[in-house]
Amino acid sequence: VGLVTEVLESTLGGRAYRQETLRGTPQHRNKLYKCSYCEYMTYFSTNFKNHLRRHTGEKPFKCTECSYSAITKQRISKHLLTHVLVCPVCSHSVKGRSDLNQHIAANHQYGN
Repeated sequence: VGLVTEVLESTLGGRAYRQETLRGTPQHRNKLYKCSYCEYMTYFSTNFKNHLRRHTGEKPFKCTECSYSAITKQRISKHLLTHVLVCPVCSHSVKGRSDLNQHIAANHQYGN
């Protein structure tokens, strides 16, 4: 029997979330994490930790450009793409502070 992940769409406080149920061979079922706030269960500790943040309101991933914060690293990474920054020297547009720093270093440092 192969490993199968069943994903159920559900809502929590008006927001959609995924509920994953692992089915497969017994060796894949190390520990079942059960939410004490709702019926959510998962065999993946990371998924469980992220799920609990929906109940607690914890958002440990902070945007470096604004006040936005997120539950997961993936969400903050996606959010960061919404920030367009403009070079103060030539008005070139880039997405993200690191891209702006690279642009300035490559194009506007001494001798360029």
